[in-house]
Amino acid sequence: LEATASLYETAPAYVDDQPPFLNTVAAVRASCSPRELLATLKRIEVEVGRLPSARWGPRAIDLDLVLYGDLQHSDASSG
Repeated sequence: LEATASLYETAPAYVDDQPPFLNTVAAVRASCSPRELLATLKRIEVEVGRLPSARWGPRAIDLDLVLYGDLQHSDASSG
């Protein structure tokens, strides 16, 4: 873990009938590939209790891989 930002509470977007979200960001140093790191994040979500739910709806946790060095990737399914 290299650094973390403050924790921010934000209103939900797209689906308003849900509690506010808590947001932050962390910088980490990884020795695995971006795909392996994303798979690890998704496993953590399941371990914490995230279940399949409606898009943009409430969830226990949502971990995203936003940057990985200077690599760029476009995934049309990520919406």
